[in-house]
Amino acid sequence: MTDARVAADVGGTFTDVVGIDGSGRLTAAKVPSTPEGYERAVLYGVAETLTRGVIDTTLVGQVLHGTTVGTNAVLEHSGPATALVTTSGFQDVLEIGRLRTPTLYDLGWQKPPALVPRRLRLEVDERIAADGTVLRAPDLESLGPLLDEAIALGVVAVAICLINSYINPAHEDAVARFIADRHPGVIVTTSTEVSREIGEFERSSTAVVNAYLRPVVSTYLDSLVQGLGDLGIDAPLFVMQSSGGMMPASDAARLPAHLLESGPAAGVLAAARIARNLGIDQAISFDMGGTTAKASLIANGNVSRVGELSIGTEISATSRLLKGGGYTVRLPVLDLAEIGAGGGSIARVDLAGGLIVGPASAGADPGPACYGRGGTRATVTDANLVLGYVSTEYLRLSGVQAEIELARAAISRDVATPLGLSVIEAAIAIHRVADQQMARVLRAVSTERGLSLEDCSLIVFGGSGALHAASLAETVRIGEVVVPPFAGVLSALGMLWAPVELTKTETVLARLDHTTGDLVNARIAELARDQRQRLVDAGIDRSTIALTLRADLRYLGQASELAVVVDGLEVNRATVEQMVKDFHSRHIATYGHGGQGEVEIVR
Repeated sequence: MTDARVAADVGGTFTDVVGIDGSGRLTAAKVPSTPEGYERAVLYGVAETLTRGVIDTTLVGQVLHGTTVGTNAVLEHSGPATALVTTSGFQDVLEIGRLRTPTLYDLGWQKPPALVPRRLRLEVDERIAADGTVLRAPDLESLGPLLDEAIALGVVAVAICLINSYINPAHEDAVARFIADRHPGVIVTTSTEVSREIGEFERSSTAVVNAYLRPVVSTYLDSLVQGLGDLGIDAPLFVMQSSGGMMPASDAARLPAHLLESGPAAGVLAAARIARNLGIDQAISFDMGGTTAKASLIANGNVSRVGELSIGTEISATSRLLKGGGYTVRLPVLDLAEIGAGGGSIARVDLAGGLIVGPASAGADPGPACYGRGGTRATVTDANLVLGYVSTEYLRLSGVQAEIELARAAISRDVATPLGLSVIEAAIAIHRVADQQMARVLRAVSTERGLSLEDCSLIVFGGSGALHAASLAETVRIGEVVVPPFAGVLSALGMLWAPVELTKTETVLARLDHTTGDLVNARIAELARDQRQRLVDAGIDRSTIALTLRADLRYLGQASELAVVVDGLEVNRATVEQMVKDFHSRHIATYGHGGQGEVEIVR
């Protein structure tokens, strides 16, 4: 009987694994991540957890996984050469973007370079009208030589995004078939299979990110599945999505853009469950690992989702007003903020004599100076060790033989001596500056939205979360801190509570009135059949499948939307009235005004 399950969450410094047997008994392991091949740490951690829990590998019925492989590939630009096929005249859509900057007064700010350089953006002469009418068929004959040249330059993946394809994907499908016939080994992603939504830039960016990640993520998942088999585990693999649901590995390999906030999402789900169990009305989940710190608002025990993510910004916050600093992905994602501050964040003194902590991190290799693995730079973990906030015995339980003298030496050289401080004073300064950095993500999900932090409880987890909980709460004036059991591996634990979930979004641009159902119900029924079948194909019992319909609404003339949940899977007069009512309420709660004006549905 396959009652056992195992979940693994890969972080920048440590990989966390939790196992649960048929009786509900939990065992856990925290092992150093292996950047040269992240699956190695996962497999080692899984084997260690099963051994500690005395769980036979043949009893494992499900393996759950949260991974940073896709995120790292985007941030480090370590993905393969990727091309973009776009409509003639739209070659520069990735650079033009929204014409926004995340820093209004920084004249030196530069956009991150496009994942597809201009020479690999191929234009095809074609045109589909806004109503889906074919005006001009794609000129595939002219595209052929451009494609051949791109392949000769080493391109292994191609994204296709054509104007108005969200309303009629025929031309994208034709180009995809043409590429598959001409170069069978090339991986092809069409924008409509990833994000069939209005918005040329957002759809192009999402398709490019997905195409860029497919070779990386599919290779990684193949290696992981093979390694699990070598351990004697013949169980389906599910991967955590940014939206907070598990996805079958086969879908994850095809749609890796869904995985960019894979690990953080699981932690938010776990924190939300804890908030519900404790009866906490308003909480902020705070996850501090070795490389990053993440925060998310939890209201009435419920997580919040948004329809877009920007990766690669100084503060990656899904719902910030100032966007445009990273790579845009238009897909459902849990509403969270993230900053490059964690236990491995490197402390240094800049040319002006100021103490800087992060975003550079010592990571898992070589790690903080105290680990004795070749790292020489002072980090937050070194400061916490010197201050006695973490013990060498605790680190030894995670497989780290820490030496406090190495931490003292690094802090003395990098911070204390340049600033004229004692080692203890320098360690305190590092700790406090890290707190100030991380306070920014707490404010990004609260005060930036008009919410008072004093009304929230702080639920902390991650390997370093509890070490900063009290001082961080004091910094932002939060009165209650919750440190749950298994806090160090809570993100992995959250995967055991996460549902298997698939999402599909399509644009339907129309005024919301009694005629809306005539426009959307047939398409809703088709989407429902498709999603239900995909879950059945993944081995999910049909009787356990539940479908939820959400709609993105806005007032006429607005350029941004808010999502509301639709009661049932059919739009009629009653549901329209409720949708409008819910939208008015959410608009007032979000922006402080609303309640009047015509409403339209966007997707």
